[in-house]
Amino acid sequence: MQADPTVLAVVVNWNGGAILRESVDSLLSSDYGRLAIWVVDNGSTDDSMTGLPASITQLLCTRNLGYSGAINHAVESAFAGTRPACPPDYFLILNNDLRVEPETVSQLISFSLRSGSRIVGPQVLNSQQDKLLEAAWGAVTWSHVLCRFYGKGAQVGPRWITDQPVEVLLGSALLIHRSVFEQVGRFDEQYFMYHEEVDFLYRANQRGIPAYFCSTASVIHRGGYSTRSKPSKKVYWVRRNAALFLRKHQAKPLQWAYYWITLSSSILFNLLLLRWQRIRTILSAVGEGLNIEIEEPGGFLKRSAGNGDNN
Repeated sequence: MQADPTVLAVVVNWNGGAILRESVDSLLSSDYGRLAIWVVDNGSTDDSMTGLPASITQLLCTRNLGYSGAINHAVESAFAGTRPACPPDYFLILNNDLRVEPETVSQLISFSLRSGSRIVGPQVLNSQQDKLLEAAWGAVTWSHVLCRFYGKGAQVGPRWITDQPVEVLLGSALLIHRSVFEQVGRFDEQYFMYHEEVDFLYRANQRGIPAYFCSTASVIHRGGYSTRSKPSKKVYWVRRNAALFLRKHQAKPLQWAYYWITLSSSILFNLLLLRWQRIRTILSAVGEGLNIEIEEPGGFLKRSAGNGDNN
């Protein structure tokens, strides 16, 4: 009998003292037997990494590498094979503000094996009302915010009980087969936060690797924990990275036209509401995204993984 695939859960943490332990404890309660748990800490200044169970591997980065950089550091460390059962068959990429249900990993693996899909995302439910979706899936629209998400705030029900290929999944919880990283390469660290998963999934899809939404698996997400105290931070990175995405993926003239139309409408809307600080943030972000030098992320094991210390 063939053994179950190995899964490495990679939890990205930055100053998650109030939430990280709940996330880790939920993974420890998983009914999936071949599950290892790594927490990648992005140079936290709180005590969120203190007191984690001894079974949890800690990868301590000396600085904040961003969401993409932390994922890359973990995957590179796994591919380097310095630990037992590395690299795993699957990576489960998670935010630190997620609670994973006991059966979630088993359901994601079962779906992947049954369907042959190598990138799978679960239902992401709202932590305040766990019968409501944060969103189901999305699509690249080439607008000023890049994507449109479907099912935002929707009641879990038949409309969303469908297992299907999609263009965009929520990056807070992704199951990715290791072969995807071998074919697609790293997450692009230029995004730092927001839209890094859109870029990765877009590149995977271009290589014939579609993403799938799995309606039988679910996670509970607090959402926006790292930007809650500074909402302008999210505005900046979403707008910056939308412009970066269009440039990187050589948007067509009509796509650029739609981008500029939606951006102009957004600025006009904020002008009418006299949101001067938000307008300055948007203009600064767009300027950065339109002018930053684009770098290709490359593949794994092509650079040193010395971004931090492994414990």
